[in-house]
Amino acid sequence: IGRRFIAQGVVALLFTWSYKVFPILVPLALFAVVCDRVALGRIDPRPLIATGLGIALGLIVNPWFPDNIGFLWNAIRMKILTVHFHTSVGKEWYSADADYYLKHAFLPLLAYITGLLCTDRSEWRLDRARLFWFLTATMWLVLTFKSRRFIEFLAPSAILFLAFAARGWLERCAIPGYRRRHRLHRPAAVALLLVTISGWHAWGRIYETMKYANPGDAYKQCARWLIDHTPEGSRVFNVDWDDFPKLLFHDPHNSYIVGLDPDYMRLKDPELYRKWRRIARGKEHRHPAYDIVHDFGARYIFTDDGHAAFRWYADHNRFMKQRYHDDYCHVYEIVGDPVAAYRKATGDNDPDPGSD
Repeated sequence: IGRRFIAQGVVALLFTWSYKVFPILVPLALFAVVCDRVALGRIDPRPLIATGLGIALGLIVNPWFPDNIGFLWNAIRMKILTVHFHTSVGKEWYSADADYYLKHAFLPLLAYITGLLCTDRSEWRLDRARLFWFLTATMWLVLTFKSRRFIEFLAPSAILFLAFAARGWLERCAIPGYRRRHRLHRPAAVALLLVTISGWHAWGRIYETMKYANPGDAYKQCARWLIDHTPEGSRVFNVDWDDFPKLLFHDPHNSYIVGLDPDYMRLKDPELYRKWRRIARGKEHRHPAYDIVHDFGARYIFTDDGHAAFRWYADHNRFMKQRYHDDYCHVYEIVGDPVAAYRKATGDNDPDPGSD
């Protein structure tokens, strides 16, 4: 037990360094403590202590300490503890209707329900592994109903719960033609079969999605124009936050306004975030060129082929000139001096931020 205690701490330490979702180890360790209490009638806090120490050490012995603590708290607060998202996040963070789960998550749901049907109340005390995976699968099921992205955790945990729930029945089933010492490990075989079926189903949908998606190098030519025509380190006003990964891949030459998650921009400067969103949605009709130069420090603008409202105003703004476009993206440059023009027209240093 002592060696396992140390191993759990080491695993938690390595997990904290290597995976952003490392806080999931805390409820898993808590489930282990609960399983011991139900099955053995005793409370052994060592799994929880080992996990906590490993995570704490991983957070402290870290090149980003102590900023990583704030980053972790903001991520949990913005995505897990909130009911309504304050920014436009990826659709994987939103819940889905029943039709979605019946179409795309029927195998994990079927595995979970079947596991429940294979278990009676007395068996919880006899099989800690079954109880552990039941608690784990239930946790991911609840989180999946909140945000569909957690389906990736629900699927394996539900299948493992079913494998342990049906373990007794599977062990009583003989496989003709095999000697006992050569028999397949039936729970593992069932889990592998379900994972294979689920994976095959998912692969078909992934193939269809990628078949009609924009190519991976869709922004390559726009990025090449930016590299060739901007000083190194120039700030680019990207209209949509989720264009950032492809932009950065093809153009590390420049920096960008927002990337990966606009919630961090909102937390840093709520008013600047609201102004960026108004401009990106084509709602800042009066002085967008002034705002981009004065408030964001950018003279170049990147947008994908969407955002028709923004592109319409950019095409009709005397300070914005389109320098490059193709089937996937557009690059604009701020020309002239919109700051001086605004101050001359208004006699003020800053525009009225207006309403969202």
